[in-house]
Amino acid sequence: MPRTGTCCGNGRSAMTEIELLKALGNALQEMNWRAVDELCPRLVAHIRTQGAKPSNLLVQTLSSLRRKRCFNGMMQVAEAFIQSGAGTPFVKRQYAQALIDQGMLTAASAVLTPLAIEAAGTREGDEARGLLGSVYKQLFVAGGGTNVDALQRAITAYAAVYRENRARNIWHGINVVALLARATRDRFAVNCDLDAASTAEELLATIAAAEDDNFGSSDPWLTATALESLVALERYGDAEQRAIQYSSFGTADSFEIGSTLRQLEEIWQLNDSSDPGRSLLPLLRCALMQRDGASLLRDPRAIAQERANLAAAAAVTLEKRFGDTKSKTLRWYRDGLDRAAAIARIEQMGRGEGTGWLVRASDLFDAALPDLLLVTNAHVICDRKSPRAGAFAPDQVEANFQIAGHVTALDADVLWCNLDVDCTVLRIKTPPPNVPPLPVSRRKVEVWKPPQRMYVIGYPGGRDIEFSLQDNRLLDCDDSRLHYRTPTEGGNSGSPVFDEAWNVVGLHHGGDMRMQRIDNRDESYQANEAFAMTAVLEMTRQVRVT
Repeated sequence: MPRTGTCCGNGRSAMTEIELLKALGNALQEMNWRAVDELCPRLVAHIRTQGAKPSNLLVQTLSSLRRKRCFNGMMQVAEAFIQSGAGTPFVKRQYAQALIDQGMLTAASAVLTPLAIEAAGTREGDEARGLLGSVYKQLFVAGGGTNVDALQRAITAYAAVYRENRARNIWHGINVVALLARATRDRFAVNCDLDAASTAEELLATIAAAEDDNFGSSDPWLTATALESLVALERYGDAEQRAIQYSSFGTADSFEIGSTLRQLEEIWQLNDSSDPGRSLLPLLRCALMQRDGASLLRDPRAIAQERANLAAAAAVTLEKRFGDTKSKTLRWYRDGLDRAAAIARIEQMGRGEGTGWLVRASDLFDAALPDLLLVTNAHVICDRKSPRAGAFAPDQVEANFQIAGHVTALDADVLWCNLDVDCTVLRIKTPPPNVPPLPVSRRKVEVWKPPQRMYVIGYPGGRDIEFSLQDNRLLDCDDSRLHYRTPTEGGNSGSPVFDEAWNVVGLHHGGDMRMQRIDNRDESYQANEAFAMTAVLEMTRQVRVT
């Protein structure tokens, strides 16, 4: 999800512009959002009081703010430079881009229209004119795909820039292809002297020549453009290979992959139930889940469909379709989707109040119990005999396994509840059919270099199921607790915390902007906290249950 920290305030120390830009760049690299939210207003205040000069470091910082989806910070920093008189065409374009990414389309158009005139005949002018096309494209999407005037304006803007330099302005060209194809599918009459199929062929030839000049190597945007061109030509097998190549680029970050995914879904209207969407979309979503700074919010029905698609692909062996390396990655992604089926939204009258998940009874307790049990936080559900403020009694809520399409009541008696690890275990009336419980790790989590990833799946804010991936690095841990920056909010309480092999290693229970550090109680950081499952197991193994 986009970062929304403000960028206004007063500086606290006499750091120079270069020092502030470097510090902000480092914070973005480390995804230390608290530092980003502190440094942005200091940089803005410095620019407003001391003035500023454009520099390569500024270019890098604005680009990093966008790549990390800190659109508000990007907008405020760029605006401060413009107001100080240092508003180069590049800075103005980044300002407009930040406005577009936040849905401020009218404001973006007001910036881009004079910029296109000011920078006419330059690369920045071409980029500004292309972004005007993006404004109209987003107006078309925002209008539910019915605003034909916006569609025509987008095609006209993109086509004009592409015609002027077909070898360089390929992103403008592929947008012409995508929008012309959309107009044809929707039977909208639009005017353009370019043909979608011919332009797609031309783009593929341009990309092939560029790759030949670079000794066969490509870059993410060229590969993404080739992918779309192949979709336009209905060469779906070749498009699949380009998707595999694109998802394998280490330099393709979550912003780039997410942008391509949105283009395929919003403009090309690909879906999980038909080709080529059923093969291309899982590849890109899988790549997105493996990137720092990603977020993946999905409709439960779409996840169920994608699970079925990947299961079907497995039946004909993933290796035959995608090769051994990529098939292993897709199996990892499929495992993540399968885990989501065992995770329920704790509801009261249809309103989400927390998260719970299925576990095999024998994995928790030292007894040969066949039951599937539900685990959640004690501050979400607690026994009436030992109530906790704000917690529900079991008979006040239900468990909605959204992916499985199954809602069940809970047993009125709590099987086990412990406030020290904020954990409640209870039986459910009817387990969802054909949904395996989550595997619980018995190994203690350790801090690695580089830090390992933590994945949280739950129902933030009581909404539909969501994979929390952004900034998903383990910060620190001890025998009982895990600290991680994986973003969560109310509704995630009780969510399972997974390691990179999709084993449950923690029970999420809260977070704080100033969480006391595990390694230094006198200091704090922005973090979320889970109780380690090894600590939970140490307690449950001592309990006799029947």
